[in-house]
Amino acid sequence: MEIRTINRPRARCYRTLAELNGNLCIIDSVNMLHFEEFLEELQRLGVTNALYMDMGAGWNYSWFRSAAGKVVTLFGLPVPWSHNWIVFQK
Repeated sequence: MEIRTINRPRARCYRTLAELNGNLCIIDSVNMLHFEEFLEELQRLGVTNALYMDMGAGWNYSWFRSAAGKVVTLFGLPVPWSHNWIVFQK
């Protein structure tokens, strides 16, 4: 995996659409960290491909709907317009 770094000196939460063990997944950082640390954790996990989904400062609200239809919140502080929408269809 090629990693290109971006100078982001302040700690914040990050999100990526990634390939992990052959599966497509979304990985959110739960705690504040520096971008370089986030990239290191992706490598440690074994991520092979990743698309960084930056939404700007303070726009880190994240949730998904389980197969059973239940909404699961990953990171709080909802703002109605702060979503990256990714829809998977079989």
